[in-house]
Amino acid sequence: MPSLYQRLLGERFSTLPAAVQALHDLQADIEYAGTCDVTRGSNPFCRFICALMQLPPAGQAQALRVQFRADHGREHWTRIFGTKKFYSLQYAQSELLFEKINIITLAFQVTAAPEKLSLALRQVYLLGLPVGSIFRPQVTADEYAEGDIFKVRVHVTLPLFGLLVRYAGSLAKASGG
Repeated sequence: MPSLYQRLLGERFSTLPAAVQALHDLQADIEYAGTCDVTRGSNPFCRFICALMQLPPAGQAQALRVQFRADHGREHWTRIFGTKKFYSLQYAQSELLFEKINIITLAFQVTAAPEKLSLALRQVYLLGLPVGSIFRPQVTADEYAEGDIFKVRVHVTLPLFGLLVRYAGSLAKASGG
């Protein structure tokens, strides 16, 4: 059965770098490990939102593990930054990738190119209700490869409040994973 990202991208999946394809060709439970640098916004409201959503803690060269589990066309992602867990559920609907994080659901357009996979935020739902554009975060998320190493960059800002969280890191398949 094709993976979630294979279904979303179709033939475009094969244009991605090999390390990105390998991570998203989820056929069984797997774990990746690496390191990540995380910066959180300093605005008090942004700090509150980070805590509410259990976003990763700030820190440089943090140990990062990501556990992936496929479940009937959906993917469970458990990211562990140091000892702090950050869970999300991803699934496809109407050619968009949805990622549910606590009470928030994000809808992304996924694009593939020979150099990277990109996620463009199209809508945010709070408790299932759409969030107006004035309150919608801006998200830049790219996945790419340096050799056989999977790399990720995520940058999230909130209108009126600035940086919410930014992280960049690298992952490789964990031993025995």
